[in-house]
Amino acid sequence: TGWLLGPLAVGFIASRFDYQGVFIGAVSFLFLALYFFWIFHIIDHNKKKHVDKDIFKNFVGFFKKKDRVIAYLLGGGVNFWWVLIYLYMPLYFYGQGYDIWWLSKFFVVVLLPTVIFAYPFARLANRIGFRKIFIIGYTVLALSALICFMLNDIYWILGVLIFASIGIAMLEATSEAYFFDISNDGEVERFYAPYNTTIDVNHLVAKSVPSLFLMFLPFKTIFILFAMFMAGFAVLSLQARNIIESRRKS
Repeated sequence: TGWLLGPLAVGFIASRFDYQGVFIGAVSFLFLALYFFWIFHIIDHNKKKHVDKDIFKNFVGFFKKKDRVIAYLLGGGVNFWWVLIYLYMPLYFYGQGYDIWWLSKFFVVVLLPTVIFAYPFARLANRIGFRKIFIIGYTVLALSALICFMLNDIYWILGVLIFASIGIAMLEATSEAYFFDISNDGEVERFYAPYNTTIDVNHLVAKSVPSLFLMFLPFKTIFILFAMFMAGFAVLSLQARNIIESRRKS
């Protein structure tokens, strides 16, 4: 919800005032959050000892298990896709002459499916299994990127990207839930931090690799590259364990 409302507020402020107002607004909300944290007297009583203080050993141990590696890669694919939405699409839209207010509205509509469908898809994964959700979700993203490459009308591209967010809604919550399901309590405490590095690693790869191609190829080639990566994640999903939580509970 924050990612939904934040861009809308930024677009409104920046288009009517200036970018200094954006930074002032951001700082104001941060201090407001700290204020609420203080007045609610939030105390964490769940204090635990460090499971493993050796960071290097922790990372090596994480990647020794195939299931964790697959969870790491599949969880990162979601962040890989968001780079297309939050980095490359703004560049594309600016190149077409659209301003920041129009762009902020794009962020709102492209995020709506994730807000609406994330919870229903999480429940569906509990019934049919994670593997099927991963395959369908990444296939939707791959096909959407491929279709965007073949389109020229910016509004059709926008429509396809909104549809693609249904695929993201299938993946965003379920990919992290999959990591928890393949890990016992001790493993979660030890390996959750290494698992979260998939966010930064995939951001780095998604920003650097396509950028190198754009030095020599037309901008729309970006859609082909993302289609290939998403197709790769869909194929990798075949290796995921098809955990069905409803069967566990029964």
